[in-house]
Amino acid sequence: MIITEISYRSLKTGRGYNNSAVEARAQLEDGEDPDKALADLRFWVEKQVDDNLKELSAMDSLRSATDRLEGARAEAERIEKRVDAYRTILKEKPRLAELARANGLGGDALLLDHM
Repeated sequence: MIITEISYRSLKTGRGYNNSAVEARAQLEDGEDPDKALADLRFWVEKQVDDNLKELSAMDSLRSATDRLEGARAEAERIEKRVDAYRTILKEKPRLAELARANGLGGDALLLDHM
């Protein structure tokens, strides 16, 4: 038997169920050792698969970090709105204490004064 062509295919599943598949074919030159050629082809294919999985993993990490950042920004916005509401209440505190006194709620007015 004379081997004139070789092929190698690799499929790996990475993080997050990302799949990477690479297949390559090579024509053997006259006198070329098929076993060595297959080993070289296998090395090349496996490197391509591993590089693809690294890239997919990096993209997943970036997406995850982006999602966490967006969540943190949304949470910061919610907190800022609460802080603004508390600031508004604090600005109105003297007026509310005065209103409480005017309506016979002296104890409540004292609480407002000491907040």
